[in-house]
Amino acid sequence: MRLGPQQLKDWIQRRDFNNEETARYLGIDPSVVTKLANGTRHAGLKIALIIERKTGIPVESWAAPDTDTSDDLVTAEPGNSLTDK
Repeated sequence: MRLGPQQLKDWIQRRDFNNEETARYLGIDPSVVTKLANGTRHAGLKIALIIERKTGIPVESWAAPDTDTSDDLVTAEPGNSLTDK
């Protein structure tokens, strides 16, 4: 899945909007739109939900790339626990 900032930039371009028009459409501050599109600000849940509802860009696309914990799932074996000393 492409990250939120790239999807937002593409969405803005397809509609021929500028950041001011995008902000008005989404109901958020223009400076926030600029930072989101540039990737210098992370979209919190509230803003991500607004963006998803109004643009179709999934909330999940705004998750930081290092938040995937699937590699952290390890089957516990006897003697491998930090508490087994």
